[in-house]
Amino acid sequence: PSQSLLRWTADDVVAGGPFSPERGGIDVPTGPGLGVDLDETALARCVERFGREGEYDLYSGGPIPRH
Repeated sequence: PSQSLLRWTADDVVAGGPFSPERGGIDVPTGPGLGVDLDETALARCVERFGREGEYDLYSGGPIPRH
């Protein structure tokens, strides 16, 4: 999978859950956009958490210290 499939949030913000690659890929959407709907409630939780904890460091698994 490419980098775009990595999960960087504590919640799934795509309604219906994450992508399900088959045979190494996913289907191209037939309509405009990315072909997914956002879960507004989950997205709001992520925004609130970011405001409280800040950016997370991939390697430490925790927030990046604010200076």
